[in-house]
Amino acid sequence: MSSFASTLTLAFTFTFTPAHADAALRYVHHAADVRTLSSSDPSLASNELARDVDSGVELRLEYFPRGVLTTSKVPIESACYVLEGELKTNSGTKVGPGDLAWFRSAGMALNSRKPALLLVVRRPLEGSSRGEGAVLARNVKPLSIAGGKGSVQLLVDGVPIKTYAVDALTADSGVTIPSHRHETSAEMIYVLSGKGTTVINGESLRVAQGDAVYIPKMMEHSLVVDEKITAVQVYAPAGPEQRFKRE
Repeated sequence: MSSFASTLTLAFTFTFTPAHADAALRYVHHAADVRTLSSSDPSLASNELARDVDSGVELRLEYFPRGVLTTSKVPIESACYVLEGELKTNSGTKVGPGDLAWFRSAGMALNSRKPALLLVVRRPLEGSSRGEGAVLARNVKPLSIAGGKGSVQLLVDGVPIKTYAVDALTADSGVTIPSHRHETSAEMIYVLSGKGTTVINGESLRVAQGDAVYIPKMMEHSLVVDEKITAVQVYAPAGPEQRFKRE
C-alpha cells in the first residue's frame, strides 16, 4: 500500500510556541520520559525535541495518558507517528504503532481511548484554516538503501506536501553514511532503537534510543551505525528524501 492510502478524520490539541534561535544550538537532545512531565493540560504531556527556525518545523513527543476529545484554536499542519498505544478516529479507523497520520487542523477533535505516545512533526499555518481529513500512511513499501544494508519507508515524501518529509529508516550495524550536507533543508532524526556515532560540523556525538538529532541546513554531517538503528527522519523543507527513490 502506498503512502496516504486512506482518508481519515483526526486532530489533536497543541499549543504552538514561536521559534527561537537557541533551539538550533544543540545537535543532540535526549528525550525525557514524556509520561512524567507535568503539564497545564492533564490530558496531554509534551516535550520539544528539535525545532528548525527557518522552516518553522518542530519535532515533539506527545503523550495522551487517557482518552481525550479536544480542539485546537491554532491552525497547524502535523504528521503524527504512533510509537505506543492506539488512536481511533471519528470514522472508526484505528491508528496503531508504526502508522502515521498527516493532517491540517483548526478546531478539530481527536479520540484516544487508551494511553498513546506519539512522535509529532508540526508547523504553524498562517491565518485561519478549516480542519481537513487526515491521510494515513500504513504498510508503506520499503526502499532499499546502503547497498541493501538498510531500508527507508517514505511516509510523507514531499509529493505533494513540500513543507516537510517524514520517513522510517533502518540501517544495519556497520553502515556508514559519508559526510554530506543538504543545501536547503534541515534534518531531524529520532532514534527508536540502536546506536551510532554522528559527526556534525566536526563534532563527534554518540546517539542511541530516545535521542533526537537536529542538523541545520548547509551543515556537514555523517553517521556510523554501531548497532542496528531504526529511526524516524524528517527533512524541512522536503527534498532530500527524493534521492532514496534513485538508490
